[in-house]
Amino acid sequence: MLASLAVLPPNGLDRSLHVAVLIGLVIGTVLTELFGWTYAGLVVPGYLATIFIAAPATAIFIVIESVVTYWLVAGVGRWVTHLGAWSAAFGRERFYLFIVGAVLVRLLFEGVIVPRIEAQYGFAHSRELYSVGLVLVPLVSNTFWNAGIIKAFPRVGFVTVLTWILLVLLLRTTNLSVSRFQVINESLSIKFLESPKAQIILVIGALLGARNNVRYGWDYNGILVPGLLAVACYEPLKLVTTTVEALLVYGASKFLMSVPPFSRMLIVGPRRMLMCYITGFFVKVILGFVLAYFWPGVPMIDYFGFGYLLPSLLAVKMWNKDHIGIVVMPTLQVSITAFLVGNGIGYGLMKAEGLLVPRAAISEIAMISGDASVPYELTLGDTGPRPRPAAERSAGIAAVEVALEVATEVDGFTVTRGGEEVSPRTLTAAKTAGLLVMREEKGGWVVARPHAAELDPDDVTPAPRFAVRPKSTPGLVARRGGFLVLASPEGPGSALPALAHAAAEALGARAIVLLSRHEGQRALDEAFAAELGKRLGLDQMLVVEAGGDAAPGVSAVGSVPEGFDVMALGRMLGADVTLSWRAPIQGASQRPWSNAPTLRVPLSLAEEVGGSLLGAREVEVWSGGLRQELVGRIVALTSVGTAGYRGPTIEELRLFDATLARRMTHADMEPRWTAWERAVAARLGYAIVRVHRPDGEIEAWGLVEDEAGGRRGNASLFVKVEKQEEVIAPGEILVEVPAPRWEIGTFGAGLSLYDALGARGLLIAGALPGADPRGLADPRRRVSRRSFFQRVHEVWLGEGKSGISMQGIAPERDYTGDLVVSFGREVIRREQVPAWARPMVEVFGDLGLRVGMFDGAREHAPYNGSADLSMSYARKFADGRFALVYMSGELRSAMSAVEGDGILTPRLGRLGVDLGSEDVASRAFELIACKVQAPTPKSTAKKTEAKKKGADDTAPAEAPKARCPSFTAEAASRCNVDARLESFELYLDQNNPFDLRAAIKDDRACHVEVVRDAVSRRIWAIVAEPGQVVLVPLGTSRVPRAPKPLTSIVRVRRAVATGLTSIRVTESP
Repeated sequence: MLASLAVLPPNGLDRSLHVAVLIGLVIGTVLTELFGWTYAGLVVPGYLATIFIAAPATAIFIVIESVVTYWLVAGVGRWVTHLGAWSAAFGRERFYLFIVGAVLVRLLFEGVIVPRIEAQYGFAHSRELYSVGLVLVPLVSNTFWNAGIIKAFPRVGFVTVLTWILLVLLLRTTNLSVSRFQVINESLSIKFLESPKAQIILVIGALLGARNNVRYGWDYNGILVPGLLAVACYEPLKLVTTTVEALLVYGASKFLMSVPPFSRMLIVGPRRMLMCYITGFFVKVILGFVLAYFWPGVPMIDYFGFGYLLPSLLAVKMWNKDHIGIVVMPTLQVSITAFLVGNGIGYGLMKAEGLLVPRAAISEIAMISGDASVPYELTLGDTGPRPRPAAERSAGIAAVEVALEVATEVDGFTVTRGGEEVSPRTLTAAKTAGLLVMREEKGGWVVARPHAAELDPDDVTPAPRFAVRPKSTPGLVARRGGFLVLASPEGPGSALPALAHAAAEALGARAIVLLSRHEGQRALDEAFAAELGKRLGLDQMLVVEAGGDAAPGVSAVGSVPEGFDVMALGRMLGADVTLSWRAPIQGASQRPWSNAPTLRVPLSLAEEVGGSLLGAREVEVWSGGLRQELVGRIVALTSVGTAGYRGPTIEELRLFDATLARRMTHADMEPRWTAWERAVAARLGYAIVRVHRPDGEIEAWGLVEDEAGGRRGNASLFVKVEKQEEVIAPGEILVEVPAPRWEIGTFGAGLSLYDALGARGLLIAGALPGADPRGLADPRRRVSRRSFFQRVHEVWLGEGKSGISMQGIAPERDYTGDLVVSFGREVIRREQVPAWARPMVEVFGDLGLRVGMFDGAREHAPYNGSADLSMSYARKFADGRFALVYMSGELRSAMSAVEGDGILTPRLGRLGVDLGSEDVASRAFELIACKVQAPTPKSTAKKTEAKKKGADDTAPAEAPKARCPSFTAEAASRCNVDARLESFELYLDQNNPFDLRAAIKDDRACHVEVVRDAVSRRIWAIVAEPGQVVLVPLGTSRVPRAPKPLTSIVRVRRAVATGLTSIRVTESP
């Protein structure tokens, strides 16, 4: 079938713009040959058509920008010249005007107009797609020039529409996709707009290209080529692959032209461009299929040349010149020169900015943040990754200088002087250096720490992490005011920064400095601490360490410094502090604090003190069982406070990862949650929960946001305390619900599947996807990757475990099945389903559901999961260990977790039904084992009668099988299970209590019981006859399917956990 044809290799070419550019190029070349239309802007139709499919609002903005740029350049280069101000612009000068004009128009639209339109009308303006605007806008504008905008605009529109039609056809009938297409096919495109330096480099590259073309005659097939290659210099590998691809295309095209039938064709002008691009395209297709066969995990698109036409443009120019060196060498020379000059100009502008910003402007934007917690901020500051080598010296030294200025101003601050502890100019410099400066109102401390860049979380300036308070702080004793406390945490999330703060408070110290565990940054921290001690006159130091199990103690060299209050440290720790002596350190390894007193505290005590400082909360207890508790709390757990959704910062994510995420995934039967862990959870807005079953046994541990503190909308995680006999599915499965209450029924479906598969973890999003207008509250979208939900997903899969995400099929999707399962890759045969997921597929089949697998067919194409953030991570790092389950609305409604107990339980009580709680699956197999009772002989009847009269010499009768009903032969012959099942189904359809009474009525034929399942807490009717049992779910919606008879208790238990439809249980053959 055409819909299932995989015409493109699945390792990148199927998600790129190569096909779109090829279609546009073919149509444009044909129309140029037939009608003589202007042959310019070769990539425009393919780019625009794809953007109109993926983000129409963005495409409209680009068209508007192009028109505005055309009028701007036309005014400067064509109309104003009539006044005699300057000569007319033509050729490369005119195109350079288009490039510069596009930058100016882009600044106007991106900085002013677009944000206002987005805010007013809610257009989804995709910055990843819009990043092509710097290249696309001047190209589109240039196509209007020769024929004029009145004639050229319809022509460009006509070619774009034809390209759009063919693209839509291919998207619906092949494996081509635009869901994850890359605009310039590498990560640099995402930063294109965000980095002004890239724009400067592009403009400089085009300028140098034009100048050298005039002066030396160098030709690169357009002045934009060296500019774009200069931008690509940020990734040297991309520069190499572009050159290599151009050489390959040139060689392949020349070879093809030497053999029939091409050797008999006249291929000149636009035909050469088309020839080179088609040659390169088919080479990529062939290589793509070869790599997909031998190395299926290799992302081929990472090794394509920069852009889409750059290699072909260079190849055409080599072809025209019939020489490689005179094209490649000048192009690379101009590109590298533009890269160096552009970076130099950018660096100079950054330096000049600090000198040119007026003081009044600084005071308006630079303010010190208040209400900070010193131990918490120091702990967050210590979560940063190892600094990049290039940043360790340059950025680190600049940050140290600014940090010393901040500390000096704080030290000299007095309340009578007024104002803030740090001047606005210094605060601005600190912000530029990557330092976040905050104030603690209670103790007078000012704390500073580095913070990660928004665009690159690993871009953290190696800045000092310290806290300082003024020497005039009330309560500080003069002789005790000269202490500097040093601490060197061994890993992120350590309680040592909090212990250092507690020691500083006990001694009345004026400064705290953390020393990095990373070698390069530690040298900067040591230099900062030494210089800080000199500037602030801190002649006494205390080194704080944590570790070991020995009692807390202080080791000193020679004598205890003046003002060193050992008793105060003991009161702070709540334990006696021993005093010992050690030999001094001398020589090259000596540091200013090498011979300073050292306070060493056991790790457990340090965490107790740190937890007390941060405010540890006690573990909450839920006693009603996980299902019942979640059903009652789901609205609260998925709502946000008045402040709206607030996702975690990068530092909070790292702290969560270091202290809670991995700890939760390994929750044991009775874990001892330390005060430090509970305090960190509280600071992150979480409470640790212990969930008990109704019988008092521990069922799970949970991490939920504290409702009293104002929910931020972060996810909830529950990890089952698993017994060996409860394991019914291979591997440890995490069931994820990314849109509870938004996609109605996905919460209930996730909870049911959690029970059915015996899953280990349950992850529930903490806010509705619409809680944030930018999409940050929706874990399925890429913009929400900085979330606790995504971090738990990554940690779980990173430990070799498996996961399932429950999602809904949109109502507008024309899909007739019940659900679609996607593993992120095509599954043609059921044997290809991973072993860990087979129980899930098996239970869907047992329930008679219509299950579809993502297999590349057209009807399943929307469910490949390519746009899902969790699946994107799983494809790269946990291939085959994650599944997306898309469920129909009917199925999700039927699997809703909310039960009708408020009506059903009283109704059953009025009918005389005393609800018990037991394992419905086990009870079904007990009834299956019950046999038809043989008729009672007359002699046995007489003995029984005699026993009733008190005859003691009669042997007792054989007791019936435990819990078996009296299945007589007559009753068995009259029992019609199917008729009784129809009675229950009539009640479920009509909700008429009289139908329920008729269904459960004892007719001395079929045995009927009504019980509550101990696991799922749903109410079930059990209809039994010898050798067959039918289970009917009451109180929930039911999907009218015809499940096959089950003979395994494990499979019955899974089906019961879903509560989806009636279940027929029979004896094993």
